[in-house]
Amino acid sequence: YQETAIKSVIENIVKGNKKTLLTMATGTGKTFTAFQIIWKLVKSKKMHRVLFLTDRIFLKDQAYNDFEAFRQGSEDARCKIESGNFNKNRNIYFATYQTLFAANLYKQIPSDFFDLIVIDECHRSRYGDWGIVLDHFESAYHLGMTATPKREDNIDVYEYFGEPVFEYSLGQAIDDGYLVPYKIYKVTTNLYKEGLHINEAEEVIYDDE
Repeated sequence: YQETAIKSVIENIVKGNKKTLLTMATGTGKTFTAFQIIWKLVKSKKMHRVLFLTDRIFLKDQAYNDFEAFRQGSEDARCKIESGNFNKNRNIYFATYQTLFAANLYKQIPSDFFDLIVIDECHRSRYGDWGIVLDHFESAYHLGMTATPKREDNIDVYEYFGEPVFEYSLGQAIDDGYLVPYKIYKVTTNLYKEGLHINEAEEVIYDDE
């Protein structure tokens, strides 16, 4: 299924479609799939500079580590954007929306600097204030990745990217044996069972010390 996802995304990009959406359940390897896509596009010289964009620091760092293959000997094609001073001679960049948004850092980067932007967890980070970051780099190809199927609260994201070129649901991954079924355990706390009695709360008075 990862091979199908890779093929579907690359075909859509090669056709010249500027926006691509990939929907894969959590645990099915979205970052690994993204790496393969980027590796093929960069090595074939279809793309030169790529930005992997997240909204969590640990997701950015995880992706940076997963792209270790782009480091060969003393030469490293990767770069974390963590301040205004970043190496402009790299190929693969990793950043959070927050870093680019703070102090308008994204405005200091030429709008045509990146050929491709991969937006991780795009269902929760495409719109709102951070959307202007992507608008600034509108000349780049945008690949959105999410594990969340289309629903009322993320319709605008699907309208932006279009229908997914490939979908791999949680149910399908379980049926195929790649993910294990989950069980739901209901736990009731004492507070939920007995309630909260305000009149039993104590007023605590602190002196000047």
